[in-house]
Amino acid sequence: IAFVLLDKIRDPWVQQYDLTLRLHRVTTNAELALGNYAAGYKLGDELCKHSKTSIDALPTIISKVTALSNENKRTQSIEVAIKTTQTMLGVYPKRGIVWTIIKELVWIKSYFRRHKDKDILEMPLMTDPKHLFSMRLFSQIITTAIQNGRITEWLVATVKSIRLTIKHGICEHSALAFTLWGLLSVGLGDSKGATRFANLSISILERTNGESTKGFVYVICPVAINRWSKSSVFCMNFLHQGYHAAMGCGDTEAGSICSLTSNIAAYNDGYPVHEVYTAFRSLEEQARAHAM
Repeated sequence: IAFVLLDKIRDPWVQQYDLTLRLHRVTTNAELALGNYAAGYKLGDELCKHSKTSIDALPTIISKVTALSNENKRTQSIEVAIKTTQTMLGVYPKRGIVWTIIKELVWIKSYFRRHKDKDILEMPLMTDPKHLFSMRLFSQIITTAIQNGRITEWLVATVKSIRLTIKHGICEHSALAFTLWGLLSVGLGDSKGATRFANLSISILERTNGESTKGFVYVICPVAINRWSKSSVFCMNFLHQGYHAAMGCGDTEAGSICSLTSNIAAYNDGYPVHEVYTAFRSLEEQARAHAM
């Protein structure tokens, strides 16, 4: 009905820009959340075409990046996110990628060695919209690149997220970057460091009331970092929280991963098979409902 009424306005993007922008943004998000990807992308492209500023376009671009990943078009999702962070935000390097990674790794490792957890958690909150959009896109690159085996991309996004956090303050997306730093520590055999950054990630989510990255943070921290030092009940509790947070934010992919991982852990822990089977069927129905 709203679009029918909008069609009666001559050149609505000129006459009623704010109203037309909000209508296209809300409808795009609804279509993508329902799995109507073609319709959502079409509306989103129309919005980006007429946006007056990058700030107006970025929320819809982020929705598109997330939807492409949910649609299992992960390569396209990463490419759109990288292009946006390069051309619109200027925070993703266009050349010298390997050198950038090495330089940032050395600098960040030195920073964490010199600063205590208290110093990090007392940093101011990030408030600049462009920095926040950069962090959101970096989070999407991280989660999608990990699943797609794109090591270079998730390394760049991780170190750049941490650098933005240190320079401009923490936000909920800082938690995901710190989690990935903890995962790197696991790979380097630094279990103490890995646990430190897992705990920092959870504390950052608590301070920022973060929900949108909780799904992936609460998969990686208990399963990949803390699973040898914590009980399975502890891990499954985090996975359940991650599931509800992710689904509440419309991140069906992270929610599904939390649910799947929890179901596997329950099966391995000896839970009754019929309960696990029921949980798997529920997950299957949700995936079908969201066209995943």
